[in-house]
Amino acid sequence: MSDSNIVNDFFYNSQSINFVTDTKGNILLANKQAEQLLGISESAAKGLNLARIMLTVIPDFFANHIKKTVKDGSKYIGVFQTLADTHYKIISQVSTDKQHLFHSVLPVEGTELESTKAMYQTMAELSGDAITVIEKGKFAYISPAATRIFGFTPAEILGEPQEMYYLRILEEDATDFYKNIDESIAKRERFQKYAYRFKTKNGQVKWIEDFVQRKFNKNGIEIMAIINSRDITETKKTEFALLKSQADLRAANAAKDKFFSIIAHDLKSPFSALIGFSELLITQKESIPEEKKDLFLSHIYRSAKSTFSLLENLLLWSRVQTDRIKFEPITYNIKDVIEQNIAIVVGNAENKQIEISNLASKDFLVNADINMTNTVLRNLLSNAVKFTHRGGKITISSDKFRNNFVKISFADTGVGISDDNISKILKIDQSFTTYGTEKEKGSGLGLILCNEFVTINGGKMTIKSIQDKGSVFSFTLKLKAFDQ
Repeated sequence: MSDSNIVNDFFYNSQSINFVTDTKGNILLANKQAEQLLGISESAAKGLNLARIMLTVIPDFFANHIKKTVKDGSKYIGVFQTLADTHYKIISQVSTDKQHLFHSVLPVEGTELESTKAMYQTMAELSGDAITVIEKGKFAYISPAATRIFGFTPAEILGEPQEMYYLRILEEDATDFYKNIDESIAKRERFQKYAYRFKTKNGQVKWIEDFVQRKFNKNGIEIMAIINSRDITETKKTEFALLKSQADLRAANAAKDKFFSIIAHDLKSPFSALIGFSELLITQKESIPEEKKDLFLSHIYRSAKSTFSLLENLLLWSRVQTDRIKFEPITYNIKDVIEQNIAIVVGNAENKQIEISNLASKDFLVNADINMTNTVLRNLLSNAVKFTHRGGKITISSDKFRNNFVKISFADTGVGISDDNISKILKIDQSFTTYGTEKEKGSGLGLILCNEFVTINGGKMTIKSIQDKGSVFSFTLKLKAFDQ
């Protein structure tokens, strides 16, 4: 028989309780005696943490000693108590390659039992986790750490029904919390782990992670539960900060890609027209008829104007991305500012015989950054003209929204937008641009810039559209009551 077979035979056939874990205490192997102790099969035990399953009141002690055992190869001897109130001694030793830990568990009896109980009680009281024992639905024991974590002293909790605790779980988490408990008890699961937000005695909200061990009677009724509660607020903050950082990084990469895409295509293309037509006017000015010269000059003008508008948006957008644009809200009449921006686009609208009707109320004063508002209005009006058919109509309206906001809407009788494209329009990581009704070119940047400026001002932008019938672009601004 090979050495590995001898070791394997000893591990599984030994009368002692044996476990093999990784260096973090996660169970890899468990023999039959271990299965009996845990009350679950080896396959069900795999991946569970030995400290959280067996050493109910001293997981932090065990974890720290495991680290020391792995580091210097020392042997660890500890104690724990089962739900059946039986005390055990555990002996842990690291493998020669320092990749695994071998654990043997022995019952504590006789004179050793009293000293073990005293040691166990001391460890429970010194544990960083709050240790709670629930019997018949009431708190039967709670360790001193509960005061630090929950704000309640053991004296305030002992004897109270466990529902008093559950009522302090945040409403957003309560439904899942109750569902998980009900499902676990229905399945007679001995071990369960979950996380939730809890409102402490002084009103502070903390993230709590519970590891629960349950004991059931022969009828499947829970008669006892021991709960290790740990404050994981800082861990959650780090986790959320990491997720935000990842999202910001994705947005930054998308912004960079969009920036280079605009420079490579949208900003380059108009210059081709500018250079081409101007070159013809210079090199062939004697042979070109006057009417064609006027046409070429018209193309040059439109191309230059389009390029300038794009460059202006690009520079504004780059300032927003690098936090170099100041937010300076003032109070002003929104209808007056809309009229000023209509004057800028009215020439283009008249060229396409488009009627612009400003039905916005003169009674709305807003508190917002006027430069950002001008950019939003100018872009929305330009887009409405661009995508409205010749002879169409653009209607601007304003309505009070949720008491302290005004909603400004631009309704056109243009080409409309499909549902799929609506979801792309305001996203920097989605490439969406299209031509106007008379082949006017866009970059897809204007609406993204509008959305960012509206958000900076505390508002929200929305789009409703029916393809081939028209669109309604709306945004909200904070409202200041109009003073007659």
